[in-house]
Amino acid sequence: MKDEPVFRNMLAAAAVALIVLLAGCDTTEPCVCTEVFATAGFSVVNAQRLPVEGIDITVRMQRTGEYLDIDQGYTQNGYYVIAHDGVKDKLLSDGDVLEVSGMKDTLRFEEVFVVGVPGRCRCHVEKISGPDTLYLNW
Repeated sequence: MKDEPVFRNMLAAAAVALIVLLAGCDTTEPCVCTEVFATAGFSVVNAQRLPVEGIDITVRMQRTGEYLDIDQGYTQNGYYVIAHDGVKDKLLSDGDVLEVSGMKDTLRFEEVFVVGVPGRCRCHVEKISGPDTLYLNW
């Protein structure tokens, strides 16, 4: 048959193309994450929009009921951390609901955030939803 060599060449070309395409889908490629220690959080300001320091913060994962131990000792200028890369293995990739409460003197607030660790490599925590700033008024 005269068309048989053409068919074989087309079949060979298709096989090579398929191999190349499948090689591009290799999911065993190693993950490379930056050395940055990421945090997710929010700022608290007063009515004059000045940072509010010294708020006692608690963070509870709604899914498990676990309270996350988040050290606020290195935060400043009214910024409070609700999750960081040190707790990323406890969080779902597409996000966990974190119930955050804060108290200073007689004032109290409660807020809900969603924080996850997106991507195949799960390198860093990321705030998915929740406010960037809370206003605390005396």
